[in-house]
Amino acid sequence: MKQKKQNVLSSKLIVFLALVVFVITGYFFYQKLGTLTSTSQTSQISPVIAETTVNWQTFTNSQGKISFKYPSRWKINNAIDFINLSNETSTIRFQLSQYPSIDFDALYEKPYGTVNQNPVFIRTKIKNLTIDGYKATMYTNESSPANQNKGFDISLYFVKDAPVTMVSAQTELNSKEELLSIFNQVISTIKFTK
Repeated sequence: MKQKKQNVLSSKLIVFLALVVFVITGYFFYQKLGTLTSTSQTSQISPVIAETTVNWQTFTNSQGKISFKYPSRWKINNAIDFINLSNETSTIRFQLSQYPSIDFDALYEKPYGTVNQNPVFIRTKIKNLTIDGYKATMYTNESSPANQNKGFDISLYFVKDAPVTMVSAQTELNSKEELLSIFNQVISTIKFTK
């Protein structure tokens, strides 16, 4: 009987110790995850992405404000207020003039994952970035279910005093992944020249 009591106590002690180890391990994992999440909120563009753009064309606009690389199969249209980069299904637009209807500073301050929905689109905050020394924030917009024009776009809003106000891209929903990849590669090569 005494042996049985000791076995029960030993089992309870083992379960208790296992629970303590589990809680401590979970706490340290949670702390590490929190550190990773907070450091990924504002990030530099990855140099690995930039390496994939080595054979791309380089564009510098006529006002000398910006240069970037783009795939050679894409076409460029350079106007006074914007630069359009396009292929058969997608467009990337660099807005050079002011875009007064959106408070870009407020968008930058919103937490990662913030979702705003209206009858036309669902906007989701992806991340904050620093591009060639300027703060920017990235959002995706997907057509809301009520919107008959199905599409996907991504917007990069510059916070203050950048030579470019925003970079946005639009595509059909079925080309979303390809556009995200190209968009990230293009913005990884942006250099401001003024």
